[in-house]
Amino acid sequence: TVMKQGLNQTVRFPAQQFIMTTLFGSATTHPERKKSPLFNGIAGFGAGLFSVVVTQPVDVVKTRMQQGWTLPGDSSRRFLTPKCAAHIAKTEGLRTFYQGSIPRMARVGANVALTFTIFPIVRQLF
Repeated sequence: TVMKQGLNQTVRFPAQQFIMTTLFGSATTHPERKKSPLFNGIAGFGAGLFSVVVTQPVDVVKTRMQQGWTLPGDSSRRFLTPKCAAHIAKTEGLRTFYQGSIPRMARVGANVALTFTIFPIVRQLF
């Protein structure tokens, strides 16, 4: 969970800034756009989608481990992250790491868009 959340935050903020600059221009040439809740929300939605693409494999492994998923013949129930990832890739294929990513993109994209939409509003209040 810590790995996934750390990776989420590491990816989202630079992605939001990249999308903001690419779509709406730099903050130095268009400072009013940097403060726009709408533009920040749109860039936040894109950042949320991108973070799902990057973190979905980690989320799949995390979920399997939290469910107490074990290797066949392993009664210890200790399933280290690299072993779990290797087992999934070997037995189920690489596509498995992206199962459920579309619904997660909808949820995370909307959540991150809302967060980045509200931030400029709250910032202006303070």
